[in-house]
Amino acid sequence: MLTAGEVKVAVRALDTGGGVKDIRLYQDGKRLEDTGQTVSTQERTFEKTWTVNLISGDNLLTASAFSNEMLASEPFELVLPYGKREEKPDLYFLVVGVNTYAN
Repeated sequence: MLTAGEVKVAVRALDTGGGVKDIRLYQDGKRLEDTGQTVSTQERTFEKTWTVNLISGDNLLTASAFSNEMLASEPFELVLPYGKREEKPDLYFLVVGVNTYAN
């Protein structure tokens, strides 16, 4: 059962000749812990699933597959917004200059 702020992410990789040794998922540049094995779902297709805890704002998920020789695939990126986006505050200046002084 998923709780609020959790999503299940499944990543599929297609073996194009070098094999699929591993599939990795990163959230905002940090590698997520493996929660299971890379399983073959069909001939030459492999899948791995993670439960991801989203943080408030934009979550950048990046997936990469690795061949048997540990050559990385082109990464796939996905941005998942969650919750209220933090708005940057407005900043105003009031500047007063005086160049004539009464003595």
